[in-house]
Amino acid sequence: FAVESSLSGVGKSLGKDNELWYNHSFTVPAKWNGKRVLLHFGAVDWKADVWVNGVSVGSHTGGYTPFEFDITSALKKGANDIRVRVWDPTDDGYQPRGKQVNRPEGIWYTPVSGIWQTVWLEAVPQQYIKQVKTTPDLDRKSFRIEVPVCGAQPEDRIEVALFDGDTQVAKGSSLNGAAVELSVAEPTRQAEISYAVFCLKKKNKRKQRNQPAEHGTRRTIALSYSRKNTNAGRRDQGVSRTRDTNCEKESRQY
Repeated sequence: FAVESSLSGVGKSLGKDNELWYNHSFTVPAKWNGKRVLLHFGAVDWKADVWVNGVSVGSHTGGYTPFEFDITSALKKGANDIRVRVWDPTDDGYQPRGKQVNRPEGIWYTPVSGIWQTVWLEAVPQQYIKQVKTTPDLDRKSFRIEVPVCGAQPEDRIEVALFDGDTQVAKGSSLNGAAVELSVAEPTRQAEISYAVFCLKKKNKRKQRNQPAEHGTRRTIALSYSRKNTNAGRRDQGVSRTRDTNCEKESRQY
């Protein structure tokens, strides 16, 4: 809860001359050995600086957007310590803040400073898909799909298959982080018309053939066309996400 709310147990304003500190301890599950560990923040208003075991792992500004840091290198066996420092000047600053003001009255709102969305840890493979961006083009009857991969090697391949229900309607692949463009013969303008499968494959030099990476699993993504060619919506097993690791994910929520 925001520090200004009564549910936070604080109920005080932060202001531009103060900083808000959070501290939390955790242990990494043994089954996460060999994986990378990401620390996610749903939203922090406004500027957040994060340390893990005294090591700075990153900073973020913006009170409305989610962000994450790879904290693997800062972790140690046993108890780990997370510290977060927040600064939020509200209407004494230049940042987007909606109707939040330090002295609310009338139509103006009380500030919402600090962590106000969920914070959680996620274990991912050494190589994982960070995000999926789809750009439909109704006029060209195509989908442009960008799939940035963390830890990708030049020989790694991204394969994308487009489905209408259980019927595959298009398939493509790319190397070196290039976008995949798929052509669709009869595109539909309605939402949730098709599904995409993303599979990262890594070439096995010993066997001289492509081997599926450990995170080569199926993901479904709702795609839609529009006359304005807006980006596709996303639905992954009923849960909206701003990123897709495309792997077997394990997480802990705090």
